[in-house]
Amino acid sequence: MDWSKAKTIIIIALVLANLFLLTVFLLNRSKEQMSSDILEKDVIELLQRNGIELAIALPEYDREMPKLKVEYERKSTAAIQNYAKMQETLSFNQRDEANVVALTDRIIESCGPVASTAKFDKLIKRQKEADVYYKNIYNGVEIADSYICFTVEDGAIKAVKSFWLKPIEHGRKLQILSPAEALLNLMQIDGPIQSAVINKMDLIYWLDQQIVEEEDTVTDTAFPAWRIGWSDGRTEVIPAYKGIQE
Repeated sequence: MDWSKAKTIIIIALVLANLFLLTVFLLNRSKEQMSSDILEKDVIELLQRNGIELAIALPEYDREMPKLKVEYERKSTAAIQNYAKMQETLSFNQRDEANVVALTDRIIESCGPVASTAKFDKLIKRQKEADVYYKNIYNGVEIADSYICFTVEDGAIKAVKSFWLKPIEHGRKLQILSPAEALLNLMQIDGPIQSAVINKMDLIYWLDQQIVEEEDTVTDTAFPAWRIGWSDGRTEVIPAYKGIQE
């Protein structure tokens, strides 16, 4: 056989094989999407039958997400307090919200590795004081319940509270439950719920604080979880990964 003809036949055969594999792949993805859509519809109907209103669209999510090794150091709060003492007191004319946040931003920027994941969260103003909160965001995902709070009074830092989990390294990637699967698990855990509204749902890293609060320094693993918020202020956390992890 002419080698050039044989090579052409081989190339055509490879192209056809690749087209076949691509078609199979797309069909499987289409079936997965249909299955996902059906599950979402069924779960929403189940919620409604149980008096639960879903006031949000189900969020987009990554199908895989790594677990995260984190470190807690009790002395980190004292270190932040030391940086806070170095800041000058704001003059009377500078004590608006923007300058108060700028003051606490400067402290965060002085805290080394903390600055890379600390993001301004909210300012709660009282009569003479303001609490400025920072949350912990790693690769776009919040490390839940990890925070720094500065209390500012008369233009100066009065107090610092924190529970800060420092990201150390990724673990292996985990398969993530869809929002619909997480809501189904929520129903199985909580049982019947009367007249409630879900107004928030997001993917977070979560670690039980009780595990680390008793130690001065501890390293542990934060796992992906779905955080579900209710209109009455309650929050529930549902594991977001498939299978049992050690």
